[in-house]
Amino acid sequence: MECSLFTVDLENSPPSYNALSYTWGDPRTPLFQGIFPEQANRKFPLIIDGRVLYVTQNLFHALERIRNIDRNRPRPNGVTLHQYIWIDAVCINQSDVAERSSQVAMMDRIYKSAHTVVCWLGKDDRYTATALQLMHRLAYIPPEEYPRYASLGLNHSNASKQEWEALVAFFRRPYFRRAWIVQEVMLAQRLL
Repeated sequence: MECSLFTVDLENSPPSYNALSYTWGDPRTPLFQGIFPEQANRKFPLIIDGRVLYVTQNLFHALERIRNIDRNRPRPNGVTLHQYIWIDAVCINQSDVAERSSQVAMMDRIYKSAHTVVCWLGKDDRYTATALQLMHRLAYIPPEEYPRYASLGLNHSNASKQEWEALVAFFRRPYFRRAWIVQEVMLAQRLL
């Protein structure tokens, strides 16, 4: 996978860009992290302006998904669209403590100025589809019915035990344990 790196000034009309919110480490739920632990530290090459930067498996998978979504987007008359995305592991020199510190101080502006914050929760697993379907159904419960459903707890008549288990597994993903996601999500103009 190849890309280019650009330096921009957030104060002076930066180009429209997205920011990626993701986990650095093993994206698998704790239940699966003990299986094939060597997968957690596997690095993948990202070619940036002809130079290789090794990134985590989770970041590489996120970039693959973003690239595939972008490839499937309709384009007017074959026009090439450039997608700018801010990714901490790429945009910050991780071996330079001073740069890391200055960038951390700018995180609020970086995420607030992004056109969209892309939340990468990790690759789909066997629970993902079921959990998303249940969330979709729950999202359409009318607010006036909340008290009735709240008293039912996990005995909600429209959801099976397997659906609740899938939902719990979904929210056990490491992404939801990151303290930084609160800032990244709350500052976002748009989430994807």
